[in-house]
Amino acid sequence: MLAKLAKKLRKEYKKARLKDIQNEKILSHEEMEFANELQANTKGMKLVPDRKIKNNIPFVQIIQHNFSHLRKEGYLTLAEEGFLVDISEFVGFSSNCIVDDVKKKDPIPLNQSDLAKALGRGKNKISPLVTSLVDKGIMAHAESGLDDNNVRS
Repeated sequence: MLAKLAKKLRKEYKKARLKDIQNEKILSHEEMEFANELQANTKGMKLVPDRKIKNNIPFVQIIQHNFSHLRKEGYLTLAEEGFLVDISEFVGFSSNCIVDDVKKKDPIPLNQSDLAKALGRGKNKISPLVTSLVDKGIMAHAESGLDDNNVRS
């Protein structure tokens, strides 16, 4: 079941990425061909800079692009959906780790107790949701690099 879901998510990610690229086009097809021709004939000069994809973040993609797919498939409970929305503000974009402040240069990973405090909930409410999401492959265990601080990314 998880392999099937992973395959569907990869397929949906590719569709979403193609759609994003198409929506970001500033030039028409003809203008782009002309710009490419100019660029090919001009040494050392780039009219259109090479586009680099900085990272590929599946967890954040689930939140941003594939969340509705998971809902339609009935893969998540309402409590799990709400929890994922609640924690989205704590997901570091470069690390996919749940952290104290995503804007910090060196954010500190949160364990379940810290996350419960940040959300204003009890750990006993958070723990079953995290366990369920880990079992479903949405979340995973991770090491923080900090002593005695097991975190879930």
